[in-house]
Amino acid sequence: MDFNDFLHGLRTKALENVTIQAKRILHVGAAGLWYYEWFQNHYPFSGAKHVGVDLNPRPQGLPEEIEWFQRDVSSLDFAEDASFDMVFAGQFIEHISHEAQAKFFAEVNRILIRGGYSCSTVRMHELPGSMDGTSRSMSMN
Repeated sequence: MDFNDFLHGLRTKALENVTIQAKRILHVGAAGLWYYEWFQNHYPFSGAKHVGVDLNPRPQGLPEEIEWFQRDVSSLDFAEDASFDMVFAGQFIEHISHEAQAKFFAEVNRILIRGGYSCSTVRMHELPGSMDGTSRSMSMN
């Protein structure tokens, strides 16, 4: 099985097993209409307000009711404290600096409601190794 298919399968399973019915969902790194269609097909609830944020412009064909912010995610200053029930972020963390990652997760902590849900996936082909700095390759075959 291809690694991307494996990771997407895990992310799909995580989404299908969500037990909270979110009122507001922040989608990070969701730069295509296909993503929102996938989310709608696998999230077990409906009726949530969706907000997307990505460095790319608003995807063509994205429904108007989805709010869109084209920006860096190290600051989510458009969101009030405790204003989202869920943050779903897929395969973007590995593309930003460690400093930006720390800022992003601090922002997620700030904007999530108490008991909120956050899911972040990271595409990694190398797993951390021993303390001597070696690493192990991860094989999905």
